[in-house]
Amino acid sequence: MSSLLKWTRVAKATARNLDSLGDGQVAAGGQDIDAAATKNDADQTNVIASMSYVRLNSQLRPIQRILALAVLAVATKQPHKFSESLARILTLVDSLDPTVAQSMCDAVLQLLNIPRNLARFTRANVEKVLSSMTQAFYVPEKAEASLLSFCNILTKWLKPEAKDIAESKEPASSRIISPLLSILQKPETSQEQRAFIFNIIRQGIRYEIVSAVSFTSSSTQKSTKSKGSGAQQLLQVLRPLEKSVDRLSELENFHDLFRDLSVAFSSASVLKKVCLVSHPEGHAMLIVEDVVPKLMRVIGEIKDFLPRFKDATAFKLDTPSVCIDPQTRKVIANKYLLLPYVFNTRLFRELCGAISNVGQCLSNLQSDLLENTNCVPILQLLAYDLGDGLRDLYNMLKDVEALGL
Repeated sequence: MSSLLKWTRVAKATARNLDSLGDGQVAAGGQDIDAAATKNDADQTNVIASMSYVRLNSQLRPIQRILALAVLAVATKQPHKFSESLARILTLVDSLDPTVAQSMCDAVLQLLNIPRNLARFTRANVEKVLSSMTQAFYVPEKAEASLLSFCNILTKWLKPEAKDIAESKEPASSRIISPLLSILQKPETSQEQRAFIFNIIRQGIRYEIVSAVSFTSSSTQKSTKSKGSGAQQLLQVLRPLEKSVDRLSELENFHDLFRDLSVAFSSASVLKKVCLVSHPEGHAMLIVEDVVPKLMRVIGEIKDFLPRFKDATAFKLDTPSVCIDPQTRKVIANKYLLLPYVFNTRLFRELCGAISNVGQCLSNLQSDLLENTNCVPILQLLAYDLGDGLRDLYNMLKDVEALGL
């Protein structure tokens, strides 16, 4: 308690609030790890005396947690007092500490019960929630609870009339996937938001928070409605993958390409888990939806795009203004001349990840370890474009080697 009061007085005396200590930022002008003296540093001028972020974090985090719980208590009992502070509370939902992030999310949910606050909740706020959700896996053992808190906000935004959202008895996987897929369907959803959503689902499947079986779960249901919904969820993963690679030939800007390739990589990563089905009905759904021919077409689009990496100037890069001298309009340091090559590498990494994930999708559908009939996807693979699909895949692998990247 004495330590807590001490750091509270310090924060108050310096007229700084705890918001100034952002997660992952360097604290007090120091480094993540304090620098040590070197042999060539006789006067030890390179030794950073300030406290490292990790140490300062361990001392200030208890204060943040107590204050976060206090904010939640007030938002629950007297939400009108924080109505004007909704935007400020939203800035704290991206905390890497699960207790702080969940408390802020729960506080936001309480404030959204007031219709006026819900009307002020914009799509920019939705994007803030989605980007913050990607950080929920920083502490894997608390990730599920954090994702549920975030998704409660999204569900309230999608269904304003819903009540007691946090008390829902639905499985955690369904509560997380449902609002994400609903946002994915909206035409105004940006590629960046789609990348966030697929990244969340991909990580959720990795940590066994989200069930990949839910995308083919209609095979285990008896109602006609559930049968349609299962196929619809599968298509919500497959269609963004197809659209992303279809746009590759039209785009030249690095940032637009990176967003599309991020969607392709993450959606294919989700799909490869979906394709690893153990029940025949789910496997049959994948065959009926022509997953194999569609994936072979994706491979063909990527093959046509791959040769553009031979020239580092093939893509347009808007150099950040901080790297440009306002008077000479040239880069302020020669190291910034490497930016096009760095961005080329980033694009190529996402492209290789997409190729790998698509290949694993096809492989998983033909796995001998599963109790299903895998001869159909093999025949589809061999028959695609009269066998040219396999030829394209082989030639593409040779092109990658020829690029020397």
